[in-house]
Amino acid sequence: MMNNAEKPQLTIPRVRRSICIPYFDYKIDRNKQAKQLTLFDLPPMGIGFSHVVNSIDKTQFTVNFDVFENINKYDFALISLVSYYDYFNLYSMLINFDVRTNIIIGGPAVLNIYPFIDKIYAACFGRCDTQINDILNGIPCENVYSAEFGINRYKIGQATCRIGDYREHENAVGCRKKCFFCEYGFKYEYVDFAGQYGEYANNETFFKDIDFINHGHNTAGLDGLTEKERYVVNKPLSNDAIIEKLNTHTKRDNFRLKLFAVTAFPFTDNYYYDELIETVSKAKTKPITIMLGLSHFCPMPLTPMEEEKVLIVDLKRLAPIKVNNIKMMTYLQSTSYKKAVLNSLFNRMRIDDIDTLKQIFTLNIDKFIPKIMDKMPHIVQGGYIPIDYIERPFKIDGLKKLYERRKSEYCA
Repeated sequence: MMNNAEKPQLTIPRVRRSICIPYFDYKIDRNKQAKQLTLFDLPPMGIGFSHVVNSIDKTQFTVNFDVFENINKYDFALISLVSYYDYFNLYSMLINFDVRTNIIIGGPAVLNIYPFIDKIYAACFGRCDTQINDILNGIPCENVYSAEFGINRYKIGQATCRIGDYREHENAVGCRKKCFFCEYGFKYEYVDFAGQYGEYANNETFFKDIDFINHGHNTAGLDGLTEKERYVVNKPLSNDAIIEKLNTHTKRDNFRLKLFAVTAFPFTDNYYYDELIETVSKAKTKPITIMLGLSHFCPMPLTPMEEEKVLIVDLKRLAPIKVNNIKMMTYLQSTSYKKAVLNSLFNRMRIDDIDTLKQIFTLNIDKFIPKIMDKMPHIVQGGYIPIDYIERPFKIDGLKKLYERRKSEYCA
């Protein structure tokens, strides 16, 4: 007969809690009114979200992919929000959904928790490089809202490591430039992993760093159709600098240059192409095709322009033209004043707007936007600091004064 010391010791397995990564048919996306499920019916995952999911302790949790309607079968649901499109889509799913699981949201778009305050368990602000297991286990984090502890003051999580792999990875986090309209430059401290700024998703670079020699195409930011506009929003790019850079294209027979251009700024009454056309006409260059991607200005939190209004004006494409050796065409960067209002809704919504939003919400964007403008006019007009529970990574009082001074000069 074996004594207790001789008996084999049985390991009782720990019951692992379950996590759902949900997917669903999106109501809108950047290009269409409807988007189908991705290949193999898995949700699209950027490198940041993939990094977070891969960091989950699999001895404590199981990770499952399932349709959104099944999230209540799991202990947690992790949802990444990349843009206001995702806010809109998720809100449309949750507004009449009886949530009985712990929803955790995160991603580049997450700052305003009020649209989901009665539906979510936690929200991560900024980076979440190494915190996911703490969040799942209910451990307080300085950049994480938890329904258990209520609304406090939160920091923006900053980069602690470079994420990605040999196929796709970060070149930099944040931006050392401080364009007054751009949240990205005021949200993250700048970290350069590659030795030269580059945005991994579309290989965007600064205008002065456009490489006409080693590449057949480049993407850069113009961000203002006139030199004076760019000056006001702290985009130090003169017309002479544009001409000088274009003149360096002397090798290839053709080159494709995509330029992002924010326009319809609140200190203007419209937007104009004349100055840009005149500028590129002065360049002596080999053939270039310029694709101008227009974006309607939208006030972003944390920036010197966060309190500005949304200009209600429709952007119109410039008919394709040829100026000397430069072909120039425009396309709308999936934006309009309606999308800018929608973006502002999820950036600026206050806690006392929760009931109003529930009453006026509809999936029909053309009907929804006028209701926002009528019932929630402050969303369009601004004049206040949104999301006041976030600690700013950068002090901007001086930059706000500088912006106001330059705006006055522009309007004089």
